[in-house]
Amino acid sequence: MMKEENDLVKRVILETDTAGDDAIAILMALKHPDLQLEAISVCGGNVAFDQEVENALYTVEVAGHSGQVPVYRGHESPILGKHKPVEAVHGRDGMGDSFFDKAVQRPEQEHAVDMIIRKVNQNPGEIYLMAIAPLTNIAM
Repeated sequence: MMKEENDLVKRVILETDTAGDDAIAILMALKHPDLQLEAISVCGGNVAFDQEVENALYTVEVAGHSGQVPVYRGHESPILGKHKPVEAVHGRDGMGDSFFDKAVQRPEQEHAVDMIIRKVNQNPGEIYLMAIAPLTNIAM
């Protein structure tokens, strides 16, 4: 059975709290032939929020996609409770205490929640949400 043309590439928004494990998932999404990474939405989770955003930007840049995949800042804290980083697992920078240089690309000004709503509304039935984080932006 042949794939339909519109089944070949899935348009994806990736929700992340970027530490090393999520960086690998971003790289896999960027390199997968059947996925088009439309945007990255960052929410609080693994380490300090600003560092998570920086890790997503750095990962996109290292993969050679700087300026092609926008990164959006979302909610820094969970809806309920307090943000409890797991720096003992991922290191203070979320990347095993590697402290990579800052990426050239900067995060978009639009809030991640607004971007998700906008993209889904503009492209009904075409956007897939790939959630590998606490889901705060998706929940909102």
